[in-house]
Amino acid sequence: MLFLTAAISFCTAVATADCHGTACPAVDLLQRKLSLQSAMKSEAKRGLPETTGRAGIQMQYGKYVYGEDDNAQDNSLYVYWPKTGKPVKAPVVIEFHAGGFVSEAPLAESTTTTDLFNGNGFVVISVGYRVFPNSYHYYDEDSNRKEEEFVNIAEDSSLSLDTNGRLYKDFVPHVGYTEVLPKVFYDAGNALEFVISNADYLGIDPHNIVFMGGSSGCGISNYLTFLYHKAHSNRFSVRVLLFAAAQLNYPVEPFTDAAWRLFGQAMGADSSLVGIIDDSSCPYVLGASACDPERGGATWEYEYCNTTWHAHRMEHYCNEESSWMNLTIMDAVEINRWPDYPRNSYEKRLETLWYMEDAIAESTNHDVALYVANYWNGTDAMSVPHHPAIALAYAHVARYSEIPYVVYYTDFTYMNEDEKSDLRISADLGGDYYTFNYQSNLDWRNQPEAAGLHPKSDEEQMMFACWRLGLTCSPV
Repeated sequence: MLFLTAAISFCTAVATADCHGTACPAVDLLQRKLSLQSAMKSEAKRGLPETTGRAGIQMQYGKYVYGEDDNAQDNSLYVYWPKTGKPVKAPVVIEFHAGGFVSEAPLAESTTTTDLFNGNGFVVISVGYRVFPNSYHYYDEDSNRKEEEFVNIAEDSSLSLDTNGRLYKDFVPHVGYTEVLPKVFYDAGNALEFVISNADYLGIDPHNIVFMGGSSGCGISNYLTFLYHKAHSNRFSVRVLLFAAAQLNYPVEPFTDAAWRLFGQAMGADSSLVGIIDDSSCPYVLGASACDPERGGATWEYEYCNTTWHAHRMEHYCNEESSWMNLTIMDAVEINRWPDYPRNSYEKRLETLWYMEDAIAESTNHDVALYVANYWNGTDAMSVPHHPAIALAYAHVARYSEIPYVVYYTDFTYMNEDEKSDLRISADLGGDYYTFNYQSNLDWRNQPEAAGLHPKSDEEQMMFACWRLGLTCSPV
């Protein structure tokens, strides 16, 4: 790997990950005091587009359904054509929703964002995918109800359904729910194949794809662009990536060494965790969010809480003495280091899907242009996984890989002075004002298309996509 040092040490707390579920003693010194969910939802809703009342055309791409009513939403995509009618070989925006891989849904109704792109000739497709907490099922050719199969990872990172009877109900993670990420990526690949196979009916050009998303949606888009594309480059082309509140390396709930290393690159490995996390975010960042009743454990249909592992974090770091304050970023790397599993193991192959920094650096797909804007620079559980330092990591890897990029990021604790850009741009995001730094190997901000537009705004993202595709568009 180019950017990540191989994991060579084995954290005792990870190695002894041997107690799962309700049979384990519930040791939690802090989380019962937390009530973050409402605050996080409020934070997440800032600046979201308004609905505009047009129903999306639902098309089911996968076989999986959920619940007693066999709801197919999470294996469906929703299509929005321009109001003028279905086009021919139009550029397409494909959106993968945010939600940390554990919640939220595709857009079943149009928004000001879909209308903006539709009004400029784009087809917009919002994609659903299976989220980790839910137990899905399907029906075989004889109409027998079957539980969802486990998804295996091949040596070349391709994904396939297990044919030996392994199910997700049998899987026990070492640390957290991101260990079942192949399930989401498998769905994303199937959704993209559906779009490509039905390109003529959809009225789109599969070689003019724009992926748009935030948070977990970025990870899905990166997988399709920099890993899945390797084996299917003649079938589709991703021209633009539009990311807000971007994530790069996984896991981030909890953070393991690969995610912490991004902070070390931006801030220095010896920097204290004070100013990066706080008491409210510690259980999610140093511990496992699936163990929190408000974020998982009490309502999830799968048991993805390693209680022993999590309890160790709560006792030693996220405790009433706020012992995490004594840690540096390098300490966080070491205590949450992912072990060096055998080469052909599932755990080792997960790293290829997790470490998107490496996937971008090693990719030969240099036709795509990258747009990233991260502005949450607090210490709460919403801010840390979407930190401006992560946007800065995108700038570094894109520059290394000679990928065209535009990256915006707000100031953050321990930021190097030379990362404060000469051009600083203020933006109104849902009534809150932020000042962004700007890095790019393009001359985007001097283009007429960028004039008067705020970083991260739908209008700027749309105009950037149009500019890269050579289209004449209007932000109003």
